Amino acid sequence: MTGPLPVRPAPFPDELLSSWLQRVAHGNVVRLSYLALRAFGDSNFWQRDPDRLLPQDQALALSDLTGVKPAQVHSLTMQAYVGQLYRSLPAHAQVSWVTPLRRQGYLRRAPGLVWCPVCLKEHPYVRRHWRLSCALVCAEHGVLLEEACPHCAAPFAPLRHDLGKGRHWIHADLPFRHCSTCGGRLDGAGTPAPASLLAAQRWLDTGLASREMTWPDGRQVTTVDAFSVLHQLSLVVRRPGLAAQMDREGLPCPAGKLDRPNLTLEDHGLADRRALLARVTWLVQEWPARLLLLAGPAGLTRRPLMANFPDAPAWFDQVADQLHQGNGRRAPIRVPLVAHLSPEELAARQAGAPSELERRRWAILCAYVACPEGLTVSRRLGVPRELVTRTVKAYNERGPEAIAPPPRRVQKRRLLTLEDEEALRDFLLGRPPSNVELADWFERRVGRRPDPTTLWKYRRGATSSPLGERRPGERAKATGAQR
Repeated sequence: MTGPLPVRPAPFPDELLSSWLQRVAHGNVVRLSYLALRAFGDSNFWQRDPDRLLPQDQALALSDLTGVKPAQVHSLTMQAYVGQLYRSLPAHAQVSWVTPLRRQGYLRRAPGLVWCPVCLKEHPYVRRHWRLSCALVCAEHGVLLEEACPHCAAPFAPLRHDLGKGRHWIHADLPFRHCSTCGGRLDGAGTPAPASLLAAQRWLDTGLASREMTWPDGRQVTTVDAFSVLHQLSLVVRRPGLAAQMDREGLPCPAGKLDRPNLTLEDHGLADRRALLARVTWLVQEWPARLLLLAGPAGLTRRPLMANFPDAPAWFDQVADQLHQGNGRRAPIRVPLVAHLSPEELAARQAGAPSELERRRWAILCAYVACPEGLTVSRRLGVPRELVTRTVKAYNERGPEAIAPPPRRVQKRRLLTLEDEEALRDFLLGRPPSNVELADWFERRVGRRPDPTTLWKYRRGATSSPLGERRPGERAKATGAQR
């Protein structure tokens, strides 16, 4: 069967791709496996994570079936948060702020998707932001999000309803409100959220709604930088010294295992994520005074703040530098960049650089403007620190002209003039001289004795045509001379 589907429901605001596809399959009374086989010809479509990243050809196929534009189909995936929560979204590797589903086909080995009971009661579909590890509270209804069935503790996996039970697999209602394991109700009134956690969630949601957000110290920062700093601090607050200081403040304490240093925020359950982000949002208040105040008693240094953080923004790097002085260490020397050009002009020079060498030099200057510290720039761009130092010094002293490499002048050094070459040709057309005799001729003519390679080149050039072949009659003369 070809052509568009009979029933083509439009996506809801902030709907997840799998939720929309389940509504499409439910409206056309087909299984999800058949829908994927018809749209993509791929029977293993649901074995992967379609909500993470959708190829362009599959988005076009869904557009042909449903009439929804491919750009809108892509907006239903986690790709919509590129540039807000993360700078790129790989196809398979774990990425910050996206919870892994830990799935085997339709089965889930651990919770990875949360839901709001009130949202499911009012409008039953899965929201896209429920796949984020920073989704803790429903800011619209002021209740805590849930990740496991309150009746059987099974993970929230609405796709499992598509399997059905026997012949009675067609549901009269959408299956989002019921547990896929025990059939219990998942919608309801919900549990009211604490005021502090609700305020923190609303602050995070303002960042998700735009490309910039207000940091607690009043400055406007890009959302991707703000969330990268928050994710880094979620690892820092787990350190024993800082965790002990926060325990004395009466902050929520995570109950899960925190002894493994390679655990990230996405590896924890919902309750532990609430506790960790509650500590992070409390720590960034009165920025950076509260962090610097706790750093001394907790033994916190610059290293854990910057560990595995190559894209740290300059304003966060400057705060981390203060921990060098607070712990008896010498702060790195910062050489300011002379304002020969504005940051916009530097970026334009980088984009229009004619060579890779010049483009790399302009990239160093652009990164140095954002973070004027040579080691950070070298790590961020993957270039030697000495190259950063030399580039900045040359730019400060000589301006933009020091960045563009001068044109290379290739000068051919001629040992003989045209008159000398004509005389050499007459000398060689007679009895072919030996190398010693030819060297003596050069010494009398130009005052120096060439090396054997130069002698061979001149002997070859004087007795050859422009095509590299011997001139007519020269081969017989050379052969007779050799005899």
